[in-house]
Amino acid sequence: MLDYGTVEQGLLPNRLNYNFANFFYNCDSLIEAPELPNTTLKGHDYYSMFYGCSSLTTLPELPSITLKTNCYALMFAYCSSITSVPENYLPAMILAGGTACYDSMFAYCTSLVSIPTVMAATSMMESCYTYMFSNCPLIEYIPEFPTVPLRNNCYQNMFWNCAALIVNTSPSPGYSRPWSVPKNYSSVSLDGTNSRASMLSGTGGTAPSTPVFNTVYYTKDI
Repeated sequence: MLDYGTVEQGLLPNRLNYNFANFFYNCDSLIEAPELPNTTLKGHDYYSMFYGCSSLTTLPELPSITLKTNCYALMFAYCSSITSVPENYLPAMILAGGTACYDSMFAYCTSLVSIPTVMAATSMMESCYTYMFSNCPLIEYIPEFPTVPLRNNCYQNMFWNCAALIVNTSPSPGYSRPWSVPKNYSSVSLDGTNSRASMLSGTGGTAPSTPVFNTVYYTKDI
């Protein structure tokens, strides 16, 4: 229970982890998400919050710039009516506050087409993007990944089974945009264990399922 007098003064109580986890789990009639103004997240705060909300089309803003362990994991998984994740939707720059913060965040969003063109984070922890867009069969564009160093398992299976995503080993008409992970860094000392493992597994194109560190591939023109 909250002391409303305290909250009214703009003071919030000390919060533990899992504050809003599973809050709207499988609410299949929910169309628009409520505002989520909190900028100070705890571990697992929004874990599976909208999981299975198959009618959800409008995403809430996520203003936090420092993330914690699993804070957005599975947040919109199986939200099959979401079609777009806006540019700059994920403003967090510091993912070093915890592991697996975006794990499976949009997994099985089967209508999702548009996602941000750049993943803006400047620091990461282990497994932060694992399975983030897995089984999103309509995604055609892959973002840029400027962040170094790469952490263990950071991009593992990120685009697993994104069948419409084409990444090739050589340019072709309509697919001439250079892409590498990370972008513009060559020192393998900046790599992590299994950082890119099966990142492109189940996608189209000729690039290997585990892209080679700092190797240029080619993907769809923007």
